[in-house]
Amino acid sequence: MLQVATFSLPDQQSDANEFLKTHVPDGPLNFNRDMIVVFYDDGVPSSAEEVAHLRELSRACSQSKIQLEVALEVLKLQRADLNPKKNAGQFEEVNAQITDIHRKLDTLQVKYTFVQSRIAELTK
Repeated sequence: MLQVATFSLPDQQSDANEFLKTHVPDGPLNFNRDMIVVFYDDGVPSSAEEVAHLRELSRACSQSKIQLEVALEVLKLQRADLNPKKNAGQFEEVNAQITDIHRKLDTLQVKYTFVQSRIAELTK
């Protein structure tokens, strides 16, 4: 989050120098009469930034879900074309892949639910 630090000159010049050794200014130093104004990022995201990040994560979850659902349908069609007795090995492999996709969809739903609840918390 963007923060502001001010130092009066010349009284706080040593404090300003120490501050500048430990903080990276976000933009140029601003001098106003006998004062230095320093804008810096404290590294803590604001709630608006966090909500934006979470919404992006939510969209990524939705896109991943669609991709997994498409893959699941393709595998179901492949399995329908296989004879379980003649192609037992392939049939079991496709079944294992289908089971794996179901697990991934369940995990993705847990992530999505968590992200949505976190967005709701932050936007109260």
